Amino acid sequence: MRGFLKTLRPFVWRKHLDFAAIQDAHDMRLRIRDHKGLNGKIVVAGHHMKLGQGGIREIEFFTQTRQLIAGGRDESLRDRTTLGGLKRLAEQGWVPEEIAQELSEHYIAHREVEHRIQMVHDAQTHIVPTTQEGMDRLARMMGGGGYGGLGRENPRAAGAGRGVDGRLLRTGGAGAATA
Repeated sequence: MRGFLKTLRPFVWRKHLDFAAIQDAHDMRLRIRDHKGLNGKIVVAGHHMKLGQGGIREIEFFTQTRQLIAGGRDESLRDRTTLGGLKRLAEQGWVPEEIAQELSEHYIAHREVEHRIQMVHDAQTHIVPTTQEGMDRLARMMGGGGYGGLGRENPRAAGAGRGVDGRLLRTGGAGAATA
């Protein structure tokens, strides 16, 4: 197995990456969002924590595209985890430290909300409840005092509705200036 993976390495971690391929992946992500009806105003109730705007997949996509862009020349960027990848991208100057920190905080908050939602439903789901009762229950699980506290009292949960600024998630070029 290791031999096979070693054979694939130059095809995954290219020294010179085709930015058109990255743009194609970005466009595909937007088409999926359109197909799933996940565009529009971001609100806490009913937000899709995994696929929605500023959600888990968008943070992972941001991280992985930057890793693909630079990882062929810098092996230190080849981290399998999103948080580790963001940290290494910031350390090597591919992403500004404050953006890496913000995305890491959002990623952790989104995962925490996602896990609480899954605990409530005892199922693999990623959508924030839309009912008052469901929102109150989630807010209490997050340490808030009900629906009103979900975004205001608990900063970890506030990221659920805010999402991540879309400017950070555009593919652009390789450097931090386009992040």
